[in-house]
Amino acid sequence: VIDYDAQINLQEISIKYNQIYHDQKKFVLVELEVEESRLSNGLISKTTIAFKDGASSQSLIHQTTSTVKTTKEQSEFDNAINKEILARIFAVEAMERNRYAIQLASEGKTQESNAVFSRNITDIESQQKIFNNVELKRLQKSVQSLQDTNGTEKFNKESKAYNSLDNDMRSGNGLEK
Repeated sequence: VIDYDAQINLQEISIKYNQIYHDQKKFVLVELEVEESRLSNGLISKTTIAFKDGASSQSLIHQTTSTVKTTKEQSEFDNAINKEILARIFAVEAMERNRYAIQLASEGKTQESNAVFSRNITDIESQQKIFNNVELKRLQKSVQSLQDTNGTEKFNKESKAYNSLDNDMRSGNGLEK
């Protein structure tokens, strides 16, 4: 489970969310290794969401399945993906790399942190071409500022501004942690 506290017990993953509001979207990124032979029927997992309805205080359960479909056709892939969710997943991964780069910079490892920032800027630019996402654009600008000030007195100010952006993107209307 990437970027979220979870309990993993054998083949069961439990994640607790609090205060999900009407029409609010939250996602969890779970990285799985699946044997190719198990992909033939497409079924990956069964998902159960148990929640308490805020309006009625009634406990409800929603069950669904997760499936995988493979294709060699780019157009079929492009039509099947949820670009908003993929952009958010990519942003969460990029933010994790930024945290690592800030840590390197705080340890005085300017060259190493610049390499991470540079890779992130390049990756964000390429993903932005695919997704044209506002959050990715904000993230790209902030990472560029971090790289531009790395090794200078202004870096601490920029890293604080980045941490604020990171927290903002992960909560409320932005990216969910």
